[in-house]
Amino acid sequence: LMKLLTWMDHHRYRLDFISLSGLQEYQTYLVDLDYKQTSRARMLSAIRRLFQYLHREKVRADDPSALLVSPKLPQRLPKDISEEQVDALLDAPDPNDPVELRD
Repeated sequence: LMKLLTWMDHHRYRLDFISLSGLQEYQTYLVDLDYKQTSRARMLSAIRRLFQYLHREKVRADDPSALLVSPKLPQRLPKDISEEQVDALLDAPDPNDPVELRD
């Protein structure tokens, strides 16, 4: 949030008057600084929480962050397990115990 406040001060924005377009400018600024999508998503989450708080406490009549679009985050696939790990899983149940074989 300090980065946002510093940027707002430099661009003469105030928390109680910044608009959606001002916050979108800030998002563009973060893209220009080459922040990863995950970092920008975390920053945006903090910004949303800040403006929700300001709205709830009646510092602002609206919440301009509610309409901000989150960066598209990459979907990560699970890692493969080795043949040894597969064998260990298959050998784990006791073949004489029907409950272990079922599970």
